[in-house]
Amino acid sequence: MKKWTIAIGVVLATGIAAFLTSKPFVEKESLISTSSSGTFAVLELFTSQGCSSCPAADQLLNSIIEEAAARGEPVFGLSFHVSYWDYLGWKDPYASSAYNVRQGNYVNQLKAGNAYTPQMVVNGKVEFVGSSRKEADSAIKTALAKPGGYSLKVSVVENGGELLVKYALDKVPNQALINIALVKNEVENHVARERTKDEH
Repeated sequence: MKKWTIAIGVVLATGIAAFLTSKPFVEKESLISTSSSGTFAVLELFTSQGCSSCPAADQLLNSIIEEAAARGEPVFGLSFHVSYWDYLGWKDPYASSAYNVRQGNYVNQLKAGNAYTPQMVVNGKVEFVGSSRKEADSAIKTALAKPGGYSLKVSVVENGGELLVKYALDKVPNQALINIALVKNEVENHVARERTKDEH
């Protein structure tokens, strides 16, 4: 049985997420509804199976999300697998050049210098090495202390192979976009071998 997540974000013209809420659902479930407001923290991890330093960051993201869920905190995690490591020989099956562009936009906006993996971005405001628990905790604490700017109510209905998403937003900033993503949880594949540090 597949598990998915509906991720809905109000995004300003700059591409920074202003709000995101998510609710897992199971196939064939007829109605899913969720509403949320107030503080939140969206963690975006730029990672790759071709990066020998990334497994620690991948594990950290999973731990943060599990711990936040246990505490009932609105902390959401997204992994974006970049494709620029594929030339080394192992092609990441989850990688996309679109994620390279997304990361590049953050690098330019946050003046991060160069794109790298693992890189974590929290609420589009701060970036750091994705395996740093200390920096992640600090960024999440700061994000959760800031009041949310919008209130979003969402309902999701599955009808056959289609999903109908309805939303109500209390206010809309100028030039706003609503981004909706269907995210698959806990995907796995077999990695034939682990590259040595010299190959990184």
